[in-house]
Amino acid sequence: MDIYAAVTERIMAQLEAGQIPWQKPWVAAGQAVSHVTGRPYSLLNQMLLGQPGEYVTFHQCMAEGGHVRKGEKASIVVFWKFIEQEDETTGETKQIPFLRYYSVFHLSQCESLTARYTPRLPNAAHADQQAEAVMASYVQRSGVTIHHQDGDQAFYQPSTDSITLPRMEQFTSTTAYYSTAFHELIHSTGHEKRLNRLNHNLYPCWFTEGSVFALPVSCHSSTWQLMILGVEWEQPMKQIPQMAAWRGQLLFEDVGAVPYHR
Repeated sequence: MDIYAAVTERIMAQLEAGQIPWQKPWVAAGQAVSHVTGRPYSLLNQMLLGQPGEYVTFHQCMAEGGHVRKGEKASIVVFWKFIEQEDETTGETKQIPFLRYYSVFHLSQCESLTARYTPRLPNAAHADQQAEAVMASYVQRSGVTIHHQDGDQAFYQPSTDSITLPRMEQFTSTTAYYSTAFHELIHSTGHEKRLNRLNHNLYPCWFTEGSVFALPVSCHSSTWQLMILGVEWEQPMKQIPQMAAWRGQLLFEDVGAVPYHR
């Protein structure tokens, strides 16, 4: 039996059957949101506010029977849209960007208001002793750092050689946490201090248009790592949708590429 061909054929069959809906394996936390609507602010406004939680305008606070404590300073959020305006010279109607800003207060700056949209975290992931040992060993040997924080992102940042993950309590299962963690750890192996796989000159195939290697390798490697550790894997093919964009590319033309990169 050609195990390389068997694994590749199984993956291709999943892709041919259609994409499996990918679900984010954690619940977002640590975002700045509107107290009135519960909607998260834009990325720019998240940066301007700098603190997670719910925000209200002065009038919104008063309308709910609350009040802003004396001496508290407001933060600003910006909002823009296109509006129509007539050109005075040509008479033509043009779309121009219109920017506005609002002053808002964090709920901690207000009294008599209760938070409405504090996310309920799953608390479904639990530390696995073997997986933790593997991660700790790699961190010690490689020098990469792992940061856990309230948030809605998981990523590896080459410039700081660091990995950022949501807190374990945010993940929907133990598998979800460790598959995400190992996925980012695999990305970190490409740092110049290790495989130097992120070097454009040494490995141009990782950077050219239609590159098919980085994401599939991380997906498969994290899956194999969980299998080796015996961590329960509810849906072994769940990472397939992340690779659907690469179907028909070189990686799948080489039947040995999929199981080889693990």
